[in-house]
Amino acid sequence: MEAARFIRRLNRFVVECEKDGNPVKAYLPNPGRLWELLLPGRKVWIKPSGGKGKLTHTLMAVEKNGYPVMLHTHLTNSIVERLLSEGRIPGYEDYGVERREVNSGGSRIDFLLSCPQKGKLLLEVKTCTLFGNILAMFPDAETSRGVRHIRELVHSDSSHLRGSVLFVVQWPHARFFMPDVHVDIEFARALLEAKDRLDIRAVALEYPDLTFTVKSVKKLDIPWDFVADHAIDAGCYILLVTLSETVSIKFGSGSSASPFPAGFYIYIGRAKKGLKKRLSRHGRKNKKLRWHIDYLTERASRIKALPIRLPETPECEIAGSFAEVFPVVPGFGASDCRCESHLFYSPTDPITNPSFIDRLMMFRVYLLEERLKKLYGL
Repeated sequence: MEAARFIRRLNRFVVECEKDGNPVKAYLPNPGRLWELLLPGRKVWIKPSGGKGKLTHTLMAVEKNGYPVMLHTHLTNSIVERLLSEGRIPGYEDYGVERREVNSGGSRIDFLLSCPQKGKLLLEVKTCTLFGNILAMFPDAETSRGVRHIRELVHSDSSHLRGSVLFVVQWPHARFFMPDVHVDIEFARALLEAKDRLDIRAVALEYPDLTFTVKSVKKLDIPWDFVADHAIDAGCYILLVTLSETVSIKFGSGSSASPFPAGFYIYIGRAKKGLKKRLSRHGRKNKKLRWHIDYLTERASRIKALPIRLPETPECEIAGSFAEVFPVVPGFGASDCRCESHLFYSPTDPITNPSFIDRLMMFRVYLLEERLKKLYGL
């Protein structure tokens, strides 16, 4: 294993790193977004591939708070198989692996387990690399495949073959797990609907070193009532609006044109209900121009929506946080409050900016952690 520095992600499965002053392209065996982990300059560990292809290395782990977070999703399944054979995963101690990669309906499920006393069990494993301090969440990107797996497992349960889902968290300090209601509300709802039909569990693994030999396996709490309270179609949102060139925009027939330089714009909005529909509207072109943001999105080359399903958190609080680090575009989208603006500018992609990611994590993860601490008296 070799230490390197992360530079950038070239596509879904290829990253560029810097090792000994030289750029190295590496295979990334993880389809997740990994925004909060793969930031420029972060220490990573890469392993020579040993093959003859263009990618000479594989990215294995990234450092967070001094701990190597394992990113290799394929390796996770091999680790789980070994832990199952050793009886170390809570709830599966009596099961052995009968087969890997099992067809179930239109999906392939990771394991078929069997126990002489309890029968057979289909087990789907999900690697979780999104976490704060004590809360881990999955997924970090929308996963229609994940929703399909849940529904296939429910169907298998109806066919007298029990189904189970195991979320494997690559962070030893986690205490709670929940589906990420911000990122994929459909997955969260599918899991909620299936919780009484499937055996759904989460564990946190601890590795003492880069051999990824598991030191400890810890069962995590899944606060289902807490999840249900937050799996709602309401809350705030961040729009990342990209302008590929400088444009002049007139907000209504009686206004003069205002220049908007090329770059990235961060807009903070809110929907008291119908959040999913609101975000879909923002992503459409050729719509009736109603709000300030409509005039900007009409000229955008790209729009990315980031929901924050905390309906009681004021959008002004979120806007104020971003105003601390990003230049304000005055008088935009704040006609009904005292904020200077709800629009901010960045010359570079905010997703690669640690200050942006810190704030996104604050409102998506850390506030939920604080609520869980109060709920559980921690």
